[in-house]
Amino acid sequence: MILTMTLKVPPSVNHCYINIGHGAKRLSKFAEQWMDDAKDIAIKQAKKQGWEMVEGEKVVVEIWTYFPDRRRRDTHNGSKVMLDALEGIITNDDRYILPRYMDVSVDKENPRVELKCYKLGA
Repeated sequence: MILTMTLKVPPSVNHCYINIGHGAKRLSKFAEQWMDDAKDIAIKQAKKQGWEMVEGEKVVVEIWTYFPDRRRRDTHNGSKVMLDALEGIITNDDRYILPRYMDVSVDKENPRVELKCYKLGA
């Protein structure tokens, strides 16, 4: 079984967290909204494509990133929030997600990340 989906480009780590004092951090409103939107898309696509959540097994997530411009960015800078959003949908624990960055490009008209998910060995 393969699950595919397209999400907005996730916010970078710098835009995900707000310092709340004494070394503690919380998600920014922007990151919370991004995660809610990503979860909604993932749930709808999992249901539509017949994906059943994988428990206790590794899931490969191939990632193609299309940024809005040529500004220098790291493809993995938004991974934490993106993989956290998939927990409980593609797998019961995001520690079992194995991200694989396949390519990075620019699409000014439609910046996005495209994901292809499958169980390791499938």
